[in-house]
This record gives sequence, structure tokens and C-alpha cells, in this order.
Amino acid sequence: MNTHASGELCEWIIKNSTDGISVFDLEGNFVLINKALERIYGWEESELIGKKISILDSNEFENAKQALQQGEKDMQYETVIKRKDGEFYIAHTFFAVRSPEGKFTAVACISKDISDRKAMEEKAMKSYQDLLNTIRYQQGMTFKYKKINERYIHTLADGELLYRLGLTPEQVVGKDLFDFLPHEIASSKMNYCERAWNGEENLIYEGALNNVTYLASLKPIKDHNGSVVEVIASCIDISRRKQAEELLLQSEKLSVIGQLAAGVAHEIRNPLTALKGFSQLLKQKYNESHDFFNIMLSELDRINYIVNDFMILAKPQAVHFQWHDINNIIRSVIPIINTQAILNNLEIITEYDEETALIRCDENQLKQVIINLLKNAIEATPNGGTIQVTCKKQGKHILVQIIDQGPGIPPELIKKLGEPFYTTKPNGTGLGLMISYNIIEKHRGKLFFESRMNTGTIASIQLPL
Repeated sequence: MNTHASGELCEWIIKNSTDGISVFDLEGNFVLINKALERIYGWEESELIGKKISILDSNEFENAKQALQQGEKDMQYETVIKRKDGEFYIAHTFFAVRSPEGKFTAVACISKDISDRKAMEEKAMKSYQDLLNTIRYQQGMTFKYKKINERYIHTLADGELLYRLGLTPEQVVGKDLFDFLPHEIASSKMNYCERAWNGEENLIYEGALNNVTYLASLKPIKDHNGSVVEVIASCIDISRRKQAEELLLQSEKLSVIGQLAAGVAHEIRNPLTALKGFSQLLKQKYNESHDFFNIMLSELDRINYIVNDFMILAKPQAVHFQWHDINNIIRSVIPIINTQAILNNLEIITEYDEETALIRCDENQLKQVIINLLKNAIEATPNGGTIQVTCKKQGKHILVQIIDQGPGIPPELIKKLGEPFYTTKPNGTGLGLMISYNIIEKHRGKLFFESRMNTGTIASIQLPL
């Protein structure tokens, strides 16, 4: 094909191309445009030829020209340009125009209107961002992971539950379980991760972290060949449900204990009275065996004490709510327990925040609770020291605290306090504390414990004003 024919062919291609084609001199002036470019830009040929129009970014042109001069084959840009009726997205591809001698003489540009594509991309990005926001602000948690180099790497993690667990997306995404969880907890989850990755559908497990219990459901995501490419998990917080289940179990235990107590107390009390009476008679008759009889009577008193606790469980106690000053209730209890404290080389120190702190309560039942807690504090502090009793107003509540200097209670045992027959004392039954929990619950309050090993324990009673 001769040069003339080649030129005609190039001219025909430029003229009939659906893409906008333009040629610029090295100063950035238009020297040639086709009809498609007029249609894309909204400007006529007569308005562009020989001119520098602001629709083209001068920096973009200069950068393209410099790169082409240095030997680049082409330069591509996506930009927003102005036209007569507004702005739109254009994709530019710049090429070098050279003379037969190879001299760089001009810059050619192919332009495509990509406004529709950009609009679709922006819509997809907005949808993706909306999805991320939905995941972020959900009450639960969503996470995804995939297997990379034999490790399960998280590709997504977000939701309010994630933060309640004490984690953030930055701590999880791009990491495996062992990077952000204690080793023991991470190890327990590996079996579920492996099973879901192997294709097991709707795998469900319970997990716990930072006193939050959650339920996770794992589902594998498969490609068109049926191969697992990712696993997605949805999690919900079931802490309240677990607490409700524990309370129901505790209630069932108490019901069984109450039924058992009624029978046991009845069967024991009658022979117990006879044994104690005859032991006292024998003690008077055989003076030389006083020590043995004292031991027998002491143990019989202990049995009687346990039976009395059983009777409290078996027989519902009438509750009489009246207005009482909690400070006065504490003051009336201290003399009762103070003798035992002195025998154990302990001093009870009281501190009252308010002169008068009126609450609706059953006075006798609250006295029983405070006496139980003070007895526990005395028995937990065998080496002397102080026991502090404080009463403070906190918002709409009164907080009574009994603070001892005992050896403390291990964290894993604190949550068991109040269970039937669970006690940290060698000769305890656990019934006193269980009764105390029930009394405070009837008063719409809370009884809870804080403890530090080798420092002491704080028993706190929170009651509504």
C-alpha cells in the first residue's frame, strides 16, 4: 500500500471511529479532531482547532508528553472534563506522533466517555460502603476468613459485638486467631475453622471472651466448581440468655433444696432435740467427762444451726417492707457481731456517707444479710486487723460494702459464691450466703464480690433508694 493510500485509510479511520480522536501540537493546541470527539466534548471543530481549551488538564498533557518523549509507548488517564452542558468522565490514551525520521512532532489522543461506567462504579462503591456500615453498626458481629499458607486469615471483622469483646477490625483483619486471641481460646476454635473450610454447612459454636458470651454460625462460600474460597460467620451476643439460663438453673436448684429441706429438717429436728437433752443430763451426771460432753453439745448445736438454715429455705418468710435508715440498721448490727470480732483481734470500722439514708426494706432480713457477711469477713481474717463497713449514696442507689483483709478469693471461685453447698470455709455449708443472695434479690438489689489475692475481699450490697 502506497503512502497516499495509507494516508486516506488513516483519515477514514479517524473520521468514522466511534472513539474521540484528537491530535495536539507540542504546545497543547488542537490541530485535528473527529466528529466523535465533537460529540463527546460538546464543542465544534471550529471552537477547538488552534486553541488550548480548559477542558483538558494542562498537567495531564505535559506529563503525557514528557513520558512519550522519554520513550513510553502510551499514557492513560481517567479524568473529569468540562463540556458545554456540564462535567463528565473521560478516559484518555495518549500516543506519540513521529515524522518518518523518527522526530517527535505531535501528540495523538483517543478519548472515551466513561461516565456511565463511573456512575456504575460509584453506585457499586456506595452499595459496598452501605454494606460495610450495616456490618459495622449491627449489634452482632460478622467476620470472614480464608486459608492462606495453612493459616486461617481474617479478611473482614466488624460489628458492635466485636468491640464488646475488646477487639477492633484493625486487630483482626489480616491476622489469624493466634494473633489476637489467647492461645487456649484460639486452639479451641481451630476445629470449627477447619470443618467449615472443608465444606461443613451451618456450623454453630459458642465462644466467650472478656465476660461476653456469643454464638457463632459459620458458612462456607463456594465458587462455581464447588470449592470453598472463603468462610463467613455471623455472631450474636447471648450473654443475657446465658445469665437467664444460669438463673433458671439456680432457681431449680433452690426449688429442689427447699423441698429436700422440708423433709430433712422435720426428720432431724425431733431426734436432735432428744439427743441434746440427754447429753445435757449425762453431762450433769458424769462430771469427769465434761470435755467430751462439751464437744458433743457443740456439734449438736452445729447440726441445729444447719437445720435452721434448711428451715429458712423450706418455709417462705413473710417480707414486711417499710422505710428504714440503713445507717441505723448497720449500727444495730455492729454490737451483735463485735464480740466475735474482738475475740479474733479484729476492729470493725464504720463510715457513713449520709446522715440519713432511708430505703424500703425488711429490717430483720437486711440485718441477717449484714450479719452473715460480717461473720464471713471475720472468719476470713484469722490473723487480726480491721474490717471496714461503709455506706455511701451512689446516684439512685445505696452501696454498703464490707471490706476484709483476708487472703482473698480466686477469680474463678467468685462466680460460684451463693450456689447451694458451695463455700470457701472448711466448716461452712454455703447456705448462709445463698439465703443472703435471695434476700437482696427480693429487695431489688444486687450482692456481688470483688477480691484480690493476699489483699482481701469486698462484699458489696447495692439497694435502690
